Amino acid sequence: MRKIIYLYSSLTRQILIITLGLLFFARLILFIEGSIFNLKEFQIFNLPASIGLMIILIALCIFLFFGQKFFYAEFTEHKLVFHNLITRKSKTFDLNKVVFAKFTGTGIKLYYNKDKKPVFKIPFYRFGIVSPIGIESFEKLMKYKNVDITKTYTVLPCYSRGFKFINIAYIALIVGLGINAFQIIVLDILIFKQCI
Repeated sequence: MRKIIYLYSSLTRQILIITLGLLFFARLILFIEGSIFNLKEFQIFNLPASIGLMIILIALCIFLFFGQKFFYAEFTEHKLVFHNLITRKSKTFDLNKVVFAKFTGTGIKLYYNKDKKPVFKIPFYRFGIVSPIGIESFEKLMKYKNVDITKTYTVLPCYSRGFKFINIAYIALIVGLGINAFQIIVLDILIFKQCI
């Protein structure tokens, strides 16, 4: 069986998620210190709710970091199976009945009848971007099976130049969040030294 897997979209996105996780962890430590040392500045906060919120946000960052690993598709010459590990479901489709495949900017639409709606769509984005090797292999299989193919792009959409601007935005966010996280970490250390 050949696979279509999802990869993280960019290294800067992954670093942004790590920076966010670090920021939330530093805030969690700050709230825990406020509750342990009974600091009067923290009495205005609902500490259990704040600590719970930071734990949920850290878990969300971990999920976003590894989210692309929860989706993949396997295919042979005769069938396609799309797996969703979050819901623990998989969908199986008969590739022998496919007569038309449309490669669009958002995914691959498979049709049993060219005039009707698509039977299935393989998305290009699932908490990350699709691997070009799997898409190329699937396209070769469709050509081998003499399926009518239409492509609306020349370069796989998730690998075009437009994504470089998103990386610049990620870098700006990383710098801002990194400075904020550094300030909170310094505050954590100062409170810890003062109270012990």
